[in-house]
Amino acid sequence: MAKPTLLYGVGATKAGTSWLYRLLDDHPECHVRAVKEAHYWNSETPEQRQRRVEVLTRQLQGLEHDRQAAVARGNGQKAANLDRRIAAIAGLIDVMRGDVADHRAYVNWLSAGCGKAQRLIGDVTPAYGLLSTERLREMLAVWKGPVRVVYLIRDPLERLWSHVRMDAERRMQAGDDFAAKAHGIFDRLLARTGEMQIWRRGDYRAAIRKLTEAVPAGGLLIGFTEQMFSGEGRARIYDFLGITAGADDVAEDRLVHPSRGLDLDDARAERAVNMLKVQYNWVAENVGTLPAVWQANLARASA
Repeated sequence: MAKPTLLYGVGATKAGTSWLYRLLDDHPECHVRAVKEAHYWNSETPEQRQRRVEVLTRQLQGLEHDRQAAVARGNGQKAANLDRRIAAIAGLIDVMRGDVADHRAYVNWLSAGCGKAQRLIGDVTPAYGLLSTERLREMLAVWKGPVRVVYLIRDPLERLWSHVRMDAERRMQAGDDFAAKAHGIFDRLLARTGEMQIWRRGDYRAAIRKLTEAVPAGGLLIGFTEQMFSGEGRARIYDFLGITAGADDVAEDRLVHPSRGLDLDDARAERAVNMLKVQYNWVAENVGTLPAVWQANLARASA
C-alpha cells in the first residue's frame, strides 16, 4: 500500500489556514491531529520547545477542565471530542520534551491513528512560512513519501488589518477600548516602531522565494485565499493533494476564526497600501493575476 502524502499548510497568518485545516479534518481520506498549529518545526531550540510545552500544558489543563464539565452534564459527544484533543496535545508535549534529533517522534505523533483508507496526513502551521530554506528542506525530508505544501495568500491589506485586530483582541484588558487598541498597533506598524512580526507574517515575497527553493517541482501550491473558497478553488486543492472532491459544506464556511469587526479608515489604508505595494506587485509578476479585491485595494495607493 502506498505511503500517504504529507501536507504542510504553511500560511500565511489570517489567510485561511483554519479553513484549510477544517477542510482536511472533515475529509474521510485525510488524517490530521486535533492540534491546529503544532509549531514543531519552528520550535528549534530547547528554550523554544520549553515555551511551547508551557503553552500546550495550559491548553491541556483547560481542555481537561472542559471535559469534566461535559461529563458532568452528560454530554458524551463533547467529552469524546475533547478526549481527541487532549490525547493529541498530550502526545505533542511528549514529542517536544523528548529526543527531536531525528524527528522520529514527531512523525510517529503526526501519523498516529491514520486509517488504512486515509491518503493524506497534515500539519497546518502558518508560522512554518517563516522558516529558513534549510529548515524547510529538513522539514520536507523527514517524510519518506510524497510531500505537498500549500501556501495561502490573502489580500495584503485585508490580511494585515485582520492580523492587527486579532492581536488587539488578544491583548484586551478590562476597560480597554478595542478601536484604540487596534489603531495603536496599526500606527506602530506604519511607523515601523513595533509589532514587526505582523509585517513578517505577510511577507509573501520572502516566503514564496524560500518555498520555491526548498520544495521540489510540483510540490508547492500557492493559492489566493479569495479564490480557494469557490468550487474551482476547492477542486484545485483536492487535485493537488490527490484526494477525492468533497466536504464542500465545510469549505463554504469561510470565516472559521474571524477577527473582531472594525473598519479601517481611508487614511491608514492608503498609508498601508503604499508600504505593501512591493507585495502586490511582486505577487502579480510572480504568482498570477491579482483577484479583484487585491486590485481594488492596490488602487488605494497614492500615485
